[in-house]
Amino acid sequence: MIPITLQIQNFMSYRESVPELDFTGMTVVALCGRNGHGKSALLDAITWCLWGKSRVRSADDIVSLGAEETRVELTFSASNAVYRVIRSHIKSGGRRKTGVTDLQLQITQSESSIPLTEDSIRATQAKIIDVLKMDYDTFVNSAFLLQGKSDEFTSKTPSERKEILANILGLGIYDKLQDLSKQRLAVIANELQNIHGTVGYIQSGLEASSIDVDEFNKQIALRAKDLQELKLEHELINKGFNAQTAIIATLEIEIKNLQQLNESKASIEKELEFLQKNRSDSQSLLSEYKDLISNKTDIEENHDSYIKAKQELTLQEQSQALSINIQAELSKTVLEISRQETALQTSLTYIKNEIKALTQLSDTNEELSKTHATILEQIEENQLLVKEIENQKQHESQLTSQLSEKRTLTDLFVKEGEAIKQKLAVIEASGNNSHSCPLCQSDLTEHTAENLKTEYLKEIEAKRMQYLKNKADIDIVTAKLEGQIISLKKQTSIFEQTRSRLDSKLNSIKASIEQSSNAIEQITFKEKEASQVTHTISNNLFAEPEQQKKQQLENQLVNSTYDEAKIISLRNYISAHDNLTVQFSKLQTAIIESTKTESNIRELDALVQQKITALSDLDANLGELKNKMIVLESHRTEYATLKTSIDLNNLSIRDCESEIKKYEDLIDKTKKANEELKKYKSQQLELEKKHSVFTEVVNAFGKQGIQAMLIESLIPQIEEETNLLLSKMTDNRLYTTLETTRERRTGKGDPIETLEISIADELGKRSYESYSGGESFRINLALRIALSKVLARRSGASLPVLFLDEGFGTQDSIGREKILDTIGSISDQFEKIIVITHLDDLKDSFPTRIEVEKTEAGSTFSISSS
Repeated sequence: MIPITLQIQNFMSYRESVPELDFTGMTVVALCGRNGHGKSALLDAITWCLWGKSRVRSADDIVSLGAEETRVELTFSASNAVYRVIRSHIKSGGRRKTGVTDLQLQITQSESSIPLTEDSIRATQAKIIDVLKMDYDTFVNSAFLLQGKSDEFTSKTPSERKEILANILGLGIYDKLQDLSKQRLAVIANELQNIHGTVGYIQSGLEASSIDVDEFNKQIALRAKDLQELKLEHELINKGFNAQTAIIATLEIEIKNLQQLNESKASIEKELEFLQKNRSDSQSLLSEYKDLISNKTDIEENHDSYIKAKQELTLQEQSQALSINIQAELSKTVLEISRQETALQTSLTYIKNEIKALTQLSDTNEELSKTHATILEQIEENQLLVKEIENQKQHESQLTSQLSEKRTLTDLFVKEGEAIKQKLAVIEASGNNSHSCPLCQSDLTEHTAENLKTEYLKEIEAKRMQYLKNKADIDIVTAKLEGQIISLKKQTSIFEQTRSRLDSKLNSIKASIEQSSNAIEQITFKEKEASQVTHTISNNLFAEPEQQKKQQLENQLVNSTYDEAKIISLRNYISAHDNLTVQFSKLQTAIIESTKTESNIRELDALVQQKITALSDLDANLGELKNKMIVLESHRTEYATLKTSIDLNNLSIRDCESEIKKYEDLIDKTKKANEELKKYKSQQLELEKKHSVFTEVVNAFGKQGIQAMLIESLIPQIEEETNLLLSKMTDNRLYTTLETTRERRTGKGDPIETLEISIADELGKRSYESYSGGESFRINLALRIALSKVLARRSGASLPVLFLDEGFGTQDSIGREKILDTIGSISDQFEKIIVITHLDDLKDSFPTRIEVEKTEAGSTFSISSS
């Protein structure tokens, strides 16, 4: 996981307007600032966004004071893909008894985001852990040294340490494989148990139903002979039965035809009645048609008068519609004329207000000029500070030069002292009886050697005193230089602030003077514009097309033929004589239909005569129908007797066939049972082999199988990396050993699986608790960096990033330098190393710094580079 950008809102000490933290281009970074200003909160934002965990237990407590909701968005790369995680939380309160958390996961492809969010937060969290290839505990025990928890790994129990290593190795896949193997083993065991039961059941069934196959075959042959005789008897009876069936079918068809003819009599009678009624109705309709035709002249004259009235009403209504449209257009035109006049009046008022405002602005010109001169004087006074700042810079340069000279002199004193110590060592290294001069190598007497040693000791003491005095001078000059720098920064800040403020005021006054000068010119123009508008209104010189249109519309209304009284009279006449249209329509129908109706009456008379003849013919068929029904009854009696004989014969045949099938089924069942028994025994043997294989696979994927072997292979790498780092940070004083097994206290049995950490120095092995805070931190740091480096090598764990949260306060200056050197030496093995510190003298050692500051508006940060 390589962080790319981090966006936070209302998270702990960070409020609304927090800039985006862009990690692009950063390698070794110092996250610095005072204690409590929000350094660790930035890393808490990363862990809370990815895993929902931080130093704060309750999610409500991470919401900034006074805010209701927090939101963190982290964009990172993992496994050659770019992901975005967004986690937000609304804290409890009001109607919400508990806080509400939302979690989203996206993958970025071709400048677009594709959602990977699951149906629940738990499922989405599992997917994030799968992308990162690690959970929160693995992260804080390897790549993330939390503030105050640098001993997180060393303080774990041996079993917990092994679990962390298992997570780093990604051995969870073997747990999943073991679970899958166990599931498969359970399925095989269940199938094996079922087959055991099936084999036993089949064997029990064969033993219980032991049969004599030969005896059964004899019984089948006997019953087959009986069956053949019954089938011959069935053929004889069936011939007579089929003959009776054919006779009965023929008689039933003949009788049915006669019955249908008889049933049609009622239908013919109904048709005759319908025809007679239809003839009567047609005769009545013909009489009505003749009455209408006799009044034809009166009906046509009245209808013509009615049509003329309707046509005249249509013309009047068209004239009415035109008049209404003219009235509407006239109203619209008058409204437009009024609108334009109002617009001119409004424009005139606006111009007068502008003239008034411009007059007031022009009156301020003299006062603004005075203010402008005053600001120029203040700018000249502020420029006097430049000379003072230059003097302070020269003084700072002198102090810097003095400090450099003092430090050079200190180095000289150290070198001279070391040279004298070497001379003294040469004399002391000589035997008691012979001494050599360290300069010319000539022999010295015992007395001369002692005098020379005394002289060297005095010189060493003198150099030491000179060194101490010069070091004190360095401290004094350093203090002066720091004071000078602070004073210079303060003077420079005052100068810059004053210059910025005066420049801003000067620009503002210049703009105001320019506006005042422009106002004098604009007043004349605006007064002329107001005069023109007044002239336009007074002489009615606006909306000329609309006023012409108004006159035209008024003339059209005067010339209109519209008569409201005439329209009312015509409408009353038409309403009172609506029936004339109906009566005229009936007359037209009577003229057309009277001839057709007369022809229809003649056709109906012919049809009535046909139906009367048909009824007479049907009465003759009733006698023949009665005779055929008597013959049919006698044949049905014979048919019933033969049917009973056939049924008894069929019953005997079925009984015989049933017995034959029973014997055959028993023989087939025995054969099939033997075949199934053979098949299940073969499956049983195959499943027993699979059960044995999967039992071994379950053990191999377990904690004591492949996982234990992989952890064993990882231990030497961690041990080697830890000792390599410890040697750099402690000048080869400390050495650690990781032991994966230990003997039992009884000395009997197999060794116990463990993960013990042994630490040794020049005095031998000691417990971890006996080392100082500085030494403990270096041990923890070396172990944790080693874990992170091993993790970075693992293809399954995509986290080439190292986070160090504090710990340098336990180190002296030499220890800090060694740790910084160590961090520098491993920087090429990590994409990013982020170190949190509040020590000012340490942050300058980093090429990139994220400087955190807490203000009244909350925490914020800025990025700087050296």
